[in-house]
Amino acid sequence: MTVNTKKITSGPYLGNGITDTFSYGFKAVDKTDLSVYETDDLGVQSELVVDTDYTVNTVGGDSGGTITRIKGALPVNYEWYIRSNYDETQLTAFTSQGAFFPDLHENAMDKLTFLIQQILDKISRTFTLSDSYSGPLPLTLEDPDSGKVLRWNADQSGLENFDTDAEYVNIGGDTMIQPLAGPDSITPDDYMPQRQVVEVVDNRIESIPGFDPQQFIDYGLVTSTVGDELDYGSVA
Repeated sequence: MTVNTKKITSGPYLGNGITDTFSYGFKAVDKTDLSVYETDDLGVQSELVVDTDYTVNTVGGDSGGTITRIKGALPVNYEWYIRSNYDETQLTAFTSQGAFFPDLHENAMDKLTFLIQQILDKISRTFTLSDSYSGPLPLTLEDPDSGKVLRWNADQSGLENFDTDAEYVNIGGDTMIQPLAGPDSITPDDYMPQRQVVEVVDNRIESIPGFDPQQFIDYGLVTSTVGDELDYGSVA
């Protein structure tokens, strides 16, 4: 066969409580050449198991075939998604001076095409740089770190973990500057992590003459002056 389609996925199919059989529109030589994903009404996605969760009714057809859900009709608010899942192997052996079987050669080349399509499909689902990007390569990515976000590092050669709770704020004198973040952020010696500023503010508020924790409600900073009594609401 010739491979005249680039589509290696079918769906999503939305459940209606009636339909239990769904079609796929690409060639699968074996039932294991398919992956089926089911998303329930809570948005949880699971990869199903062939012959346990579904049966493949037809394989080998150039235009695809059908798959049936073993548990019956796909419930309302459920979703099915089918995709190609060819294994990255080449098991066809061609012997020297052996007979020429066109179908064997064509199937082997078709599988290579399907594998390329699977790679391109996966790449299309990822973040990529523009074709005109000419900066540093390869780019780096730090290991996952719970609670942190990603941002470009200083030389734009990769992504780094960044603790949003460690924004830096100026506490020189009694003047507090807004947290600095982003590509123009700086961290001079007179800056400190924002989460530490809370302790500084609390200490200064407690030093206000006549301060009574039972008579003040901490509304947070309103002015730019640390420890300014006007930043806090009196209930007296």
